[in-house]
Amino acid sequence: TVQTIAFGIAVLLVVYGSITRALKQLANRLRDLPAEQGAKLTYPAGHETDEIGGLVKYINRLIDRLVNLLNEERHMRLQQEIEERKFRSIFENANTGIFLINSDGNITSYNPAYREIIRAAGYSITSAMPKISSLLSNNEAQAQELMAACDQEGSNIQRDICLTGQNGNPDRWIHLTLSKIENQVLQGVAND
Repeated sequence: TVQTIAFGIAVLLVVYGSITRALKQLANRLRDLPAEQGAKLTYPAGHETDEIGGLVKYINRLIDRLVNLLNEERHMRLQQEIEERKFRSIFENANTGIFLINSDGNITSYNPAYREIIRAAGYSITSAMPKISSLLSNNEAQAQELMAACDQEGSNIQRDICLTGQNGNPDRWIHLTLSKIENQVLQGVAND
């Protein structure tokens, strides 16, 4: 029995010294490792070729994949930011009036060219976003009909619309194109 106890203690010391301690050191290094920067784990001494070394090798491969994914994501964000700036520039500088309409018929966004088309007919755009019906001489039924037609057809609808001049301004004809760009959102393009 003393031999069995001594043997058991020896096995425990070997397991602790060669496996448990190495795994604990590995866990501590991993916890503090800046993996997103590409830092790698080092092999615990004496474990370069065993299962613990294999675990370190696998973790380092995961770190490489993480760094590659992070770099790809950064690159895609940069490309998206560049594209957004391009589209924002086109939106802001286009000579064509461009606007977005939500499902309630509210114009949620518009560019300066749209504002100028509306002003030329004598309409004023307040800080509150106007409704699409304001383009149609406040004819709500006609606005709903246009929006429904665009939604049903699933493609562009085009109409020539007369903006009734306000405050002594002459009537103005605009060519209006509505397109469904996503669920519940339409894009309008107005050419004077």
